[in-house]
Amino acid sequence: MSRITAPFAGVITKRYADTGAMIQAGTASQTQTMPVARLSEDQLLRLVLPVPESVVPRIHVGEPVTVNVHSLNRGYEGRVARFSGKIDLATRTMETEIDVPNRGFVLKPGMYAEAALTLDRRADALAVPVQALSVNGQSTAVFLVTLESKIEERPVTLGIETPNKVEILSGIKENDLVVVGSRSQLKAGQRVEPKVVDPAFFSGAE
Repeated sequence: MSRITAPFAGVITKRYADTGAMIQAGTASQTQTMPVARLSEDQLLRLVLPVPESVVPRIHVGEPVTVNVHSLNRGYEGRVARFSGKIDLATRTMETEIDVPNRGFVLKPGMYAEAALTLDRRADALAVPVQALSVNGQSTAVFLVTLESKIEERPVTLGIETPNKVEILSGIKENDLVVVGSRSQLKAGQRVEPKVVDPAFFSGAE
């Protein structure tokens, strides 16, 4: 009778032999031996994703990453574990690996996920919801409500962007009132009665 010990703690995902079956011992000279079971270490999963060439210089080991798994409707916190350091000439991307702790073994290998990497940070940045922007060709503007409660179209210069917010580098200042949402019925000089809303309504959890 022999005792088989796994090299690491994990979960058996596939069994190749039944209890009590005779198993031939493998030797170093054999090229193919019969496995007894497949063992998976699922406490820490690794997400592999392609990163565009343009942002490669801003990827660093240890950086936090938000991982969203749509099939579970949940988000997880991971960290950049390693990256190849070489650009794929066909796709112009770099393969990057994210370690994601799998508490409770809810995540399963092979699941699809989206990862959000923090590429830049700005302290005290002035930002507006993306719904406040009016894009016309190469120029971008916002509709501002003046102290006289009149609409003014103001050109702005954009900075870094997230899915919900855009940094404004110039054109408006803190505490200015900007119009968010449909502007089809508005025009410069029009008098309005502004209704102030919480920006979080437009930016979700950001």
